[in-house]
Amino acid sequence: LLDTARQIADNSVSLKATWDDSFIGRQGIFVLWTGHPKLWGKVAISSIRDFVATLRGGRADDALMATVYSDPFFLNGEYEKAKIIDRMEEQFPTSIPERIPVLGRFFKASEVAFKNSSLRTRTELYKILRNVKTSRGIEMTPDEVKGLGKIVNSIAARGDLGRAGSNSFARILMWAPKMLKADLDILILHPFVGDGISKSDRGLAMGNLLKIVLATALIEAIATLNDEESTEFNPLSSDFLAIKWGDTRFKFLRGIPAMITLLSRMTIGKYKSATTGEIKEYGSEFAQRSKFDAVIDFFLGKTPPATGAVATLL
Repeated sequence: LLDTARQIADNSVSLKATWDDSFIGRQGIFVLWTGHPKLWGKVAISSIRDFVATLRGGRADDALMATVYSDPFFLNGEYEKAKIIDRMEEQFPTSIPERIPVLGRFFKASEVAFKNSSLRTRTELYKILRNVKTSRGIEMTPDEVKGLGKIVNSIAARGDLGRAGSNSFARILMWAPKMLKADLDILILHPFVGDGISKSDRGLAMGNLLKIVLATALIEAIATLNDEESTEFNPLSSDFLAIKWGDTRFKFLRGIPAMITLLSRMTIGKYKSATTGEIKEYGSEFAQRSKFDAVIDFFLGKTPPATGAVATLL
């Protein structure tokens, strides 16, 4: 029964995640904000090529893996120690929809573009940051390799949850628990959650967070100068740090603003309506929303489509 529920949840995730080329604007956006625009642009262009090539019947995924398998850092086992070559992606936990006639080709193209973008980002970013470390005279010991892998994976939305991340029950309840963990790692700087990364990697983590903060400040400043109503700086609102354009919201920081909003609401005991702008208090009186409601809403927003549909019906 659990396996059947997991398969339904996995297929709902894969079907929801397809028909686009979304990695560069979602999971991979922090590559741009942490100061690697050339890599981000390279991945973006390559993803489009992979999408088109797969639609035409090509094997862009095999071509990339051939390149990875011949990489010196793969041959010496460094990629494996850093845990950056796993091809299993949360957005595409199953490939069963590929069997759908005609439409399955588009699904396959989306899957290949996403997986190739993720793998290309992790391997190339690893080499860039590895060069930074070795140029400072840091020896790439097993601990250094493992720590750098965690930094790279967090930027690419792949937090380490161990067995819990692939647990059937967890996958039924949450759409992308590894991305949630990656956002948490970035926000509170790995060492505070017991990742055990080295001093040099802590410096990289702090630098990445600072770059993300500066990029956010620049984007929000430009948006505010253009239209003061398009930005929201109150962390009690679900629109916190999103760029508003009519009824559309552009979010460029993955799940970090939502975490800050939840923490702020729990601490202050109030929330701001994204529609009316009214600030209300949480409570237990009739018709009042409680902090428990806020926590439940946060996690309901992380459920796979199938699980979310069941929650909506209930």
